[in-house]
Amino acid sequence: VRKQAVILTVSCMLLCLLITKGLAGLLEAEDKNGFREMLSIPAQQLARTYAKEGADFFEKEEQDRLYSFISQEDLGRYNPKLADPVKANLRVGLNSTLPDFATLWLKTAIRSPGNYLDATLVQTYQAWYPLTIPDGYCGENAKPRYQGSESCYFALQAEEPVQMDSKLPGLLAVYEFFSRHMTFDTVPLLPLLFSVGTMFWILLYALVYAVCHKRLEAAGVLLLILCLCLTCLLGPIVLVRYYLILFFALPLVVGVNKLL
Repeated sequence: VRKQAVILTVSCMLLCLLITKGLAGLLEAEDKNGFREMLSIPAQQLARTYAKEGADFFEKEEQDRLYSFISQEDLGRYNPKLADPVKANLRVGLNSTLPDFATLWLKTAIRSPGNYLDATLVQTYQAWYPLTIPDGYCGENAKPRYQGSESCYFALQAEEPVQMDSKLPGLLAVYEFFSRHMTFDTVPLLPLLFSVGTMFWILLYALVYAVCHKRLEAAGVLLLILCLCLTCLLGPIVLVRYYLILFFALPLVVGVNKLL
């Protein structure tokens, strides 16, 4: 059974890699933002330190180096929940600039660990704190369609050059309500059912339970889901669609210790 599980897992990984890389090559797609996405948290940590401590916290040489990676304008647009304003124009790549960026990041971390920790927690808390609902499209970050919306649980919109033209307006209206007007604080316990954090802790509990009871097959299944979620924590924002696996896999997470 274990051999079959390993073969199935490796096959799925190879198939996924083949599809993504194969389609990218076939369609001549360019990945211009992938590496910047992976640096969302480090960029936020530097930006928060800059915002909280001021430019004088950095020595002149460090300032020049910082501005070579992130412009002063982008540093001034620091948003605790959204890394896009800071990392959108991040000038770091897999070349000679990466070691310089890593050196600056590490030196700043040693001098300001509190700001680094705060930046990470504020950036990710909607993914692991149960009593919160993702709201990345509300407030000052609101997309045009979400200006003045009561909520923004997920994005129901089309971005240029795509245009929205629903053939099922009734169904669209239902999604519109859940996306823009569904308030979760009026019904007790309702937020817990829609919270990414709730699903995250259910997964974590099931994984710990499997390990403690030496159900390694079940633990392996749950660990794969956890690894996917951990990669999403490194992203620029917490959105429900990034963590849909937690909702889709909930029956499996709850029952896997009985099945395996």
